[in-house]
Amino acid sequence: MIDNYLSQVFKSLPAPSLVLLADAPKFTIADVNDAYLELVHMNRNELIGNGFYEAFPNNPYNRVAPWNNLLEKLVSDGLPNQSPVSKYLLPLNGESERNVKYLLATNTPVRNEVGQIEHILRTVTDVTEVTLARQTHVPFTSEKFLSETLRIARVGSWEADLINEVINWSDIVREIHEVPADFQPDFFKTLDFYQPGEHRDAFMRAVQEAIVTGKLFDLELIIITQKGREKWIRITGKSEIVEGVCTRLYGVIHDIHERKMAEQEALQSHRQFESLIQTVDGIVWEADAATFEFRFISEQVRNILGYTPEEWLSDPAFWQNHIYPGDREQAVRYCHRETQEMRNHTFDYRMIRADGGLVWIKDVVSVIREAGKPRTPREDRP
Repeated sequence: MIDNYLSQVFKSLPAPSLVLLADAPKFTIADVNDAYLELVHMNRNELIGNGFYEAFPNNPYNRVAPWNNLLEKLVSDGLPNQSPVSKYLLPLNGESERNVKYLLATNTPVRNEVGQIEHILRTVTDVTEVTLARQTHVPFTSEKFLSETLRIARVGSWEADLINEVINWSDIVREIHEVPADFQPDFFKTLDFYQPGEHRDAFMRAVQEAIVTGKLFDLELIIITQKGREKWIRITGKSEIVEGVCTRLYGVIHDIHERKMAEQEALQSHRQFESLIQTVDGIVWEADAATFEFRFISEQVRNILGYTPEEWLSDPAFWQNHIYPGDREQAVRYCHRETQEMRNHTFDYRMIRADGGLVWIKDVVSVIREAGKPRTPREDRP
């Protein structure tokens, strides 16, 4: 009795709705209300028992990459989500007549008594009037005034018109992707430029989140240009939401390949330098010439003195405090004087090992000038 009553309530709801099984990837249609049937001009026999994507082979959500997996996403994360607005051609009085409708859909999980998702309630909202009011928007403004500056900086503009499913790139973005001047991107072509795996997935997640939540994104990713070259870009984007509906995404793309290559080269050089330092048969260190606070000390300190680099660097006065008391005053005073005079110097003293023993150290100090002031890298040998 209750089930029959609830079924009648569902069928009478004014909002077009249908119930899907959570049997990804098919998403079998379990029920559909009268308002939905009126919207799509189909009968229950054509829908119930069929998979959602099978029943609507021309559905935009089967075609447009940024949101064609929202049902799968709901099953995966258990959270409700909302599609962006899409354009549909729906029948009017006969099969030959078509009517343009702009619709968005909300997907809500329905759980059983143990918390498992068994069904998905999909509710459709007709936003045609709001969307048509937006048609006066000019989607892509001229960049003539800034074109040369942006070209030098290798920064270009992009826009995705979600209502009309059109993507626009500036000339500079086309240059970055190494495509012809008449190249017209679409959602699939744009996605294909991103390196498969981590970079493409990150781009997809950012676009979906911007559409659903309005969150800004700012990513550094690798693309594969049309000429087959890997290139680092920085892409930023934001959404334009009108009365709760995402109608547009737009932002900039910056060619950062040269900077990323320089960063990677510098990082590789630094790693090679550190590897070389660790092979030196002595303790290599660097300290501030004014405070004698250590900035770096090599791993050899473990073998020679029994301390870890972390112990040494955590205490600004570690070096002075671990010199043998009988040598401390003379060694510290001599090193300070020679450093301030910007003279390289060598001196001997004893240090206290972690186990309490003593080790004679020959300290070879090189003073480096920076802006006319001394900076002190050095090496200790037992």
